[in-house]
Amino acid sequence: MPVRILEAHPYVEESRNEVAVMRGPLVYCLESIDLPGGIRPMEIIVPRTTRFEARVDDALGAPLDGIVVVEGQAKLLRDGRAKDLPLYRDVRTQPLQDVAIKLIPYYAWDNRGTSEMTVWMPLAW
Repeated sequence: MPVRILEAHPYVEESRNEVAVMRGPLVYCLESIDLPGGIRPMEIIVPRTTRFEARVDDALGAPLDGIVVVEGQAKLLRDGRAKDLPLYRDVRTQPLQDVAIKLIPYYAWDNRGTSEMTVWMPLAW
């Protein structure tokens, strides 16, 4: 089954300029447990040119043994300690960093301990 990057209808304001990843009928999500230490899902940006590859990941452990994950390259825009940031600020000009991401099927999230999760990720033009 091909991996697809989807966008919502433009009237869905909360998801404008964001994308979700599907493989077949399954929606995938990004969990903080699958990111390098200290990176939060809200700091991940998906470039329009990202190519995702599906593979079986036997290393996830029970109860997720043998599920198909989706992997690709994304960008990281560090927000640091977001709770300490002002409500409004000048647009940041810091460079984006490359980061590998692994997404799991939405049905399987929250099975490996406490973590943050997102389905919708900002799109980089």
